[in-house]
Amino acid sequence: MRKKTTRYAWFLMFSGSLLATSCDREVEDRLPGEWSYSDTRITEVTYNGVNSSETTNAAGTINFDKDKSGTLATDNGTSEFTWETSADSVHITTNGATSSYSIVDNSKSRQEWENITTESDSNYTFTTTTSITLTQ
Repeated sequence: MRKKTTRYAWFLMFSGSLLATSCDREVEDRLPGEWSYSDTRITEVTYNGVNSSETTNAAGTINFDKDKSGTLATDNGTSEFTWETSADSVHITTNGATSSYSIVDNSKSRQEWENITTESDSNYTFTTTTSITLTQ
């Protein structure tokens, strides 16, 4: 009985490790190709106790190449980038600046990512929340 329990435990650990490593690759394997792109950026500023907020949106197409390069075309123009993934995030580098996005949804035909950046000083707090949705 103990041998069966030990084998079963090893099987579960092995299966779990395979599943975990395959999840890491899923986002990377799913991204290559063309996607419809939309983003929402909410910028909140508090300056000397006064709050203000601005929301902007962009839409277009984004193309991820297998060589880890890509192109984003929106109504604001076209930009080239490089990309990398990890288990729970996507890193996009444009003009030497890298933005990291937490993966909210990693479906076959839908990706949702989020990035929150905060900068503050004694007089102000500046927070930008970017939500990106990709669909095929």
